[in-house]
Amino acid sequence: MMEISSFVEVIRCPVSSTEDEIFYRLQDCLNEHEPFLRQIRNANNILIKVNLMSFLYTARDERNKLYKGRPIASTDPMVVAGLIRLLRFYNPSVDINIIEGVDLDLQSGEKEDDIWKNSGYDLISRKYDVGLLNTNTLPVVEVSSGDMHSRYWIPKIVLETDMLISAAKLKIHGTAGITLSIKNMFGLLPSPYYGDGDRGGFILIQFVYYVQ
Repeated sequence: MMEISSFVEVIRCPVSSTEDEIFYRLQDCLNEHEPFLRQIRNANNILIKVNLMSFLYTARDERNKLYKGRPIASTDPMVVAGLIRLLRFYNPSVDINIIEGVDLDLQSGEKEDDIWKNSGYDLISRKYDVGLLNTNTLPVVEVSSGDMHSRYWIPKIVLETDMLISAAKLKIHGTAGITLSIKNMFGLLPSPYYGDGDRGGFILIQFVYYVQ
């Protein structure tokens, strides 16, 4: 992984914003962060961590809550599309993958492909030739630690990527209080190793430290 020039930016767009409008707002933002632009230009591969509330796109919860046609609880695919366009604008050949921990109720016959499709990310994947990765099914690397826990399990691709972008969904949260960039990394913790539900929430900060 490259040396990362990290920064957090909150960009406000109307809910009716088009992909073009989101692209230009992001471009205005990045033009003020030259170290980050250099990293984009030099990257061979980039991961975009989205916040996908899997249960909203399955038979377990048919509400699929929307506001004016846009998702309330998950990262808007339109935002991710604008972000992908921006990354390819500065680096046309970069390999991009969207990553999230997709939880399935296997007993009910839920399929991962259906969740990507119902959430709109399948369309983004095909339109922009980007991968869709489920952290719960990826190879992991065991990292030893002398800190809070003796070891951590981190998806191998996360450690190897040149850039990791947290495309968080700004919202309130029952446990954390609010979801921002670090809380969005919760889905990088593979549930086969950390369990469902809490999924290792107490080690999230240390986990992000190792990812960086």
